[in-house]
Amino acid sequence: MLRLLARNNRSTTLQWRALLFLALVAWPGYFACAEQPGYQLGVFPHLAAGQLEKVFSLVAADFSKATGRPVALKTKPTFEAFMYELDKQTYDIAFVQPFDYVRARDKHGYISLARRGEPLNGLFVVKPDSPLRTLEDTRGKIIGLPPEVAAVSHLAKMALLQAKINLGKDVRLQHYKVHDTCLQQLLIGEIDVCATAAFPLRFFENEHKIKLKVLAETKTISHSLFIVHPRISEKHRDAILKAILSWPKTESGRQILEKGQLKPFIAVTDAEYDTVREYSRKMQNK
Repeated sequence: MLRLLARNNRSTTLQWRALLFLALVAWPGYFACAEQPGYQLGVFPHLAAGQLEKVFSLVAADFSKATGRPVALKTKPTFEAFMYELDKQTYDIAFVQPFDYVRARDKHGYISLARRGEPLNGLFVVKPDSPLRTLEDTRGKIIGLPPEVAAVSHLAKMALLQAKINLGKDVRLQHYKVHDTCLQQLLIGEIDVCATAAFPLRFFENEHKIKLKVLAETKTISHSLFIVHPRISEKHRDAILKAILSWPKTESGRQILEKGQLKPFIAVTDAEYDTVREYSRKMQNK
């Protein structure tokens, strides 16, 4: 009797193993995907880590589906730390600000894929009841900005200089790690003006159910973009680009755009960022 039960148990185990094997074989590409190394998707810290995760974890999943490889979402607590990893060529895929892109392209050959389908400019915003009306009214005030290396900080400083405002004398500049910290400090009255961008402003206003007043705008440049390291195969580059451009047409893509308060992305060329290279040279000479 015991021998019979043992034979039955062995038979049942073998049946389950056979079914599991057949199920794995029936899943297209299972063994190929399991053996393939994964990719790292680096996202520059323009928002708090928790807010980035809400949007870009969906992006990582979409890229994983497109390439057939696992894609891990990575970021850093500061712009400088992110730039350090980008310089080390840690990220296979990255979402970067324009000034980081030209550095990554010119130093390491990163390839541009798609950018946000709107121009990037800096927005000087104030509370709805602020008495400030023009950029010239900021003299003697405290202006908050994202980190010094952020694109908006470069654009905002250029705009202030063009308005004949002395950065060290006429206004006090206060940099913060991320855009939403700057906007929070504006709400509680620690600063008079916050220089930010349309995306973090929309995200912040949506989260806090508030509408801030735009005091002035900077000149525009091409927006933040997805890039890939040249070690990524052309096949996977094309697959990632196709996935990004298809977001308005797919359920998962529309979810990405909606959660991130993002507009659809468009294909981009390196030449679009020559203006950014020119701005970089001008700021280095200031």
